[in-house]
Amino acid sequence: MIVLEIALQVAQNLGKEDLITFLSEGTSADITIAKRERQKIIDCLHNVVLELASGPCKVKVVEEFVPLDKKIYYKDFSNKILSFSNILDKKGSVVKYSVYPTYIALYDDKRVVVEYNCLPNKSDIDQEIVVGNTLITPSILVYGTVAEYYLASSLYDEAVFWRKKYEDALSSVMQNKKFKLKGRIFV
Repeated sequence: MIVLEIALQVAQNLGKEDLITFLSEGTSADITIAKRERQKIIDCLHNVVLELASGPCKVKVVEEFVPLDKKIYYKDFSNKILSFSNILDKKGSVVKYSVYPTYIALYDDKRVVVEYNCLPNKSDIDQEIVVGNTLITPSILVYGTVAEYYLASSLYDEAVFWRKKYEDALSSVMQNKKFKLKGRIFV
């Protein structure tokens, strides 16, 4: 799924004809407003992706490291770390480690493979969206993004309506999985 495809569907659900034209053709009556709206949709989509990645749809990454002084610094990881799954040696055995504020301390200086869950980086308009579960459909992302957009626009009744659609769609594809989204407060 590419961000532009989701953004177009979001703009259609929002009824923003000028934004649809801008996203599909690159023209608009007011380019500045269209660019601002496009960025708002990208930001809202990113919030939905982060919510999914920190909840029911973890994004798993595997990276290989050679520790320096028995330490692996978080800054050396290619993604933002959410949680660690495993640290394995080259034989596939679990390696003991301790977690500190800026690094992981290992009990050995040998090459290791680190399996971890991460928060995806923000995708630009022409990039692929990283979601940790293949069951997540474009419509789920659209519903969540529209809800976020309305929430950011202080249109709470609309936000609640679209949030319910988002949660229902997510529940239907995650039937056999236990998950819980963090509660949202609509004042």
